[in-house]
Amino acid sequence: MKITFDVERIQEALANPEQSGLDDVDLAVLSTCLELAGGSNQCVLIDDTRAPKKKRKPRPSRIKRSKRK
Repeated sequence: MKITFDVERIQEALANPEQSGLDDVDLAVLSTCLELAGGSNQCVLIDDTRAPKKKRKPRPSRIKRSKRK
């Protein structure tokens, strides 16, 4: 996942947290994005979670029996 953001607006929000209207969690996330970006205006997050595979439903035994005959 690639996040692009405006560095100047984030720095303004962090400099004036009362005026930004953001709570502590939002400000912490923004400061983390700035640290991860390292001077650029992009932050790349790698999502390593995978959706669990769907299990196949077992075939009903009546179908199995009918195919054997």
